[in-house]
Parts: sequence; C-alpha cells; structure tokens
Amino acid sequence: MLSDISDFLEDIRDPDMIPASVIIYSLDAPSKEMIELLYDTMYGYFIGEIIDSLTVELIVDCFASVFSNKEYVSEELILNGTYFIISIINETDFEISSGAIEKIIHTLELYLGILDINEILIAFEFFSDEWVYQLNPDQVLKYENSFSLFRIRMIGSNLKNYTITADYCNITFPYNTSFENNYVYDVSFEIIPLNETTLINVNIFQSGVFENYSLVLIDLIDANISLSDPIEIEIKNSLDFASLECYNYLNNDTSEYCRIENISTTSIFIEINSKGTYAFRQKEIITSSTNRAVWAPVTIMAALLSLFLLGVGGFFGILKGDSFTQTTKKDIIILIPIINIFRNQPILNRASISFQLISCQLFILSLIGWTYLFFDDPINKTDFPSYKIEHLKYAVIALFICQCYSAPIFALYYKALTQKKILYFHCIICLFVSLASIAFISILNTYYSPDVVINWTINYFISAVLEIIFEGIYTFVGLKVFGDVKGKSDRNYKKSLDFMNDEKDKEEKECDKEVPKDEISDEESYYEIVHK
Repeated sequence: MLSDISDFLEDIRDPDMIPASVIIYSLDAPSKEMIELLYDTMYGYFIGEIIDSLTVELIVDCFASVFSNKEYVSEELILNGTYFIISIINETDFEISSGAIEKIIHTLELYLGILDINEILIAFEFFSDEWVYQLNPDQVLKYENSFSLFRIRMIGSNLKNYTITADYCNITFPYNTSFENNYVYDVSFEIIPLNETTLINVNIFQSGVFENYSLVLIDLIDANISLSDPIEIEIKNSLDFASLECYNYLNNDTSEYCRIENISTTSIFIEINSKGTYAFRQKEIITSSTNRAVWAPVTIMAALLSLFLLGVGGFFGILKGDSFTQTTKKDIIILIPIINIFRNQPILNRASISFQLISCQLFILSLIGWTYLFFDDPINKTDFPSYKIEHLKYAVIALFICQCYSAPIFALYYKALTQKKILYFHCIICLFVSLASIAFISILNTYYSPDVVINWTINYFISAVLEIIFEGIYTFVGLKVFGDVKGKSDRNYKKSLDFMNDEKDKEEKECDKEVPKDEISDEESYYEIVHK
C-alpha cells in the first residue's frame, strides 16, 4: 500500500498528470486511505480549474473511477463527491452531455441501500433535471439498470393517456387530468428496488409553454395537477410478491394516493393519484379486532341461522301435529316479517315468516359480497381502501337486486295464508335461497381480505335496515292488492285446522281430559288478515 501511495505521489508531481493518475490508480486502490487520497487530489486539482465542457467531462470520469470501488468508500466521502459534482454543474451555463449524466447516475446507483434514500432522490432529481435541460417536447429519456429512471417532457395534450413502455415497468397516464394543452410538463419517475421494498418517486413540473409553434422554457415549478384518474404503473419482477400495502415512504404512513390494484405472479399493478414518494411493505399482522372483523359476515350469518333454525323447528313441529295459538284479530302489522316473528300466531305461519325474513337477509348479505366481486375484483387486491361514501353504491345495488326476490316471496306469503300447500311451497323456496346464500357467503369470506370484509359488513347493516323498510311498504301495498282474501282465508284456514284439531281431540281423550267448548271455538277461529 505504501508503494502505491508513493508511486502515485511521484506521478502527480506534474499537475497535468493528476486526472490520468487518479483514474488509473483508482482502478486497483487497495485501501480506504488510498481512495481518500485520490479524492482529495482530484478535488484539489479541479477546484482551481476553469470549468468548460471538457473539464466537466474529465471531472465526471475521475468521479466515476474513484467511486467505482465502493468497498473502501465511506458514506461521507460519496456524499462529498456528489455535492462537489453538483456544485461544479451549478456553475456552468452550458449543457452537460447525456453520457456524463448517465455515468454519474450509474455511479450513484452503486450506493443504493448505502446512502440515505433522501440524499439519493435529491441527487437523481438534480441530474435528471440537467439531463432534460435542452430536451424538446414529446421526448422521453430512460435509464434502466438495477433501478429505472424516466424523464418525460411533453405538451399537456399529448401527455393525456400516454404510455411509457420499458423493460421492467409500464407507466400509463390518465386521460382525465388537469394538464393544460399548451403547457409543457416535465414528469420524473424513479423506481428503485431497496433491500426489503421497492420505492416509487413521482414528480410533475411545469417547464415551459408551447405557443405559436415555439417553445419557451422556464425554470421548473411544481405543477398544480389534479389527477382525478390515477397514473397506472406495472412493475415487473421486482418483489417477492406477498400480502403488500402501499405507503408514503417519507412519513411511513399508509397513503390514500397510492393503491395496489392487483398482484400477479410476475408483476404488481399500482395506481397513484398524486406526486410523492411511495413504497411497499408487508401488511401488518392482523390484530385481534381486525381478525374478528374478518368473520363478521359469518357471525351475522350465524345469528340469522339461529332464527332460521327456530323456524325449522316450528315447521316440523306443525307436521307432527303441534297445536296452534291464537292471535289478535284484525291486525295487519303481523305481515311485517320482523314484527310477525314476535307475534302470537300459528306455528306454521311463524315458521314460514321466519324463513322469509332470514332468507331475505341472507340473500342481501350474499348480494353485497357479489357486488364487490363484480365491480372491484377484491380477491386479487391486497390493499382495499377504507369505507367511503362511494362504497354505498354496493349496498344500493344489492338492495334493489334483492327486491326481485323479496317482493315476490312476500306476495307468495300473503297468498299462502289462504292455502296450506302454498305455505309449504313458500317455506321450500326460502330454504333453498337461504342455503345457496350461506354457501356463497362462506366462499367469499374465505377469499376476501379484512378490508373488504369490513366494507361488506358496514354495507350489510345499512341494507338490512332499508330492507325492513321495504317490507313495511310491501305490507301496506299488500293490504290494497290482496285485501279481499280475508273471507277465503278464514274458510281455508279453518279447514286446515280440522285435521290438527281431530288429532288434538284424540290426544285429549286418551288423557281423559275435557276441553271447554268455548276454548275449542276460540281455537278454531282464525285471525283476520285485514278489515274492510
């Protein structure tokens, strides 16, 4: 090592040999001390030189050579070297060649994961600004190696719906933006793989105006752009794909402006609604409260099923000849299913209305899950947004589709009050719809993420309340449409009681019990559905 240093010092006794000696000796520099000596010599030489385009090229060559061997380069030294290059370029009033800029970027690329990422981003932003300094509109500069850097200068009208196609990523701009048609915009993208994540940095600047067939460049200013539709980015083969979320890298918070749209076996698709610095990370382990939320649809389904089983018990009870109980006459409110369950009435009717209520609720719960599947494909999304007012559309769509079932089944129940066979048919339909809904809910709950399930549950409770309101409306509509069934209902229901009462009489005779006459007459009286 001492011989290398002494040889180097001997060679640079002639100042004109300093640049060449720095480049040659840096190729095989054996130690940190040697690298620091080379840098100090380079710095001392160029700090007193007149800067022209050739000198800048020579400085860049020395910089790239000294810092090519990162084994002996400290973080402080590479930062000093970077700031030195920046200060030199800031003093120039001429264009720096693309080759020189690419060489600097390639050198800094070696220190990804070593330098603070904020320092890297500042440097990349500065050098990419220089890279496009004299670039004409509607041109794209690309640097792709272990990371990707893109710099676009375009007229606003041409930037809308524009797609950049590259080896490791594709970037598509939305059509619906506030880009001014005659403004010139500079858009920079850096997609940087780090140790445990991938970082995406997006900036949008206004760089000029294009008018009267001439370009007027201005100093870069932040563009006040509203992205009503997101920028879509596909990153290929960049991550060990797993359960990921997008977050703001600078403040470490999840960001509403960056969302993972989809993850495939080879790519990750994201959407960005604002400039900024974003990254990906594994989703946090589900907390106990979130874990409970995952099973919310199943919990709701279990509660509904408990009522459903009560209805099943009542249904089979009547088939075995269980007795009926009397209800209040002339009370149409019992037609509202949720109220009807708690009214005193024949068991078969209680079973039937329970089937109807539970099947409607299970059906709407499954429909809400289906609307998420149809409109958002949540099975392939790992970063579903928190509940927002626009998610109410899923509840509304499911509610109105549900009416295609709940309205006819309500009408069927109304008619079933006059015919026992129709009542059985009503129960069978409700049973089939309930079982199908249970199967569908269970499948969706297995594949949906916790965020989707929470959205799903909130929408269900909203829809459940509205469904009950609809049932109340159907009650009073049914009063007008089916009001003449009262007399027929009385006669048919009395006939339907004959067999059950005969069975009851046999049981009572076996027990040697007498039944008061007035009680029997009350038992045989059937409640009036409506009154005229």
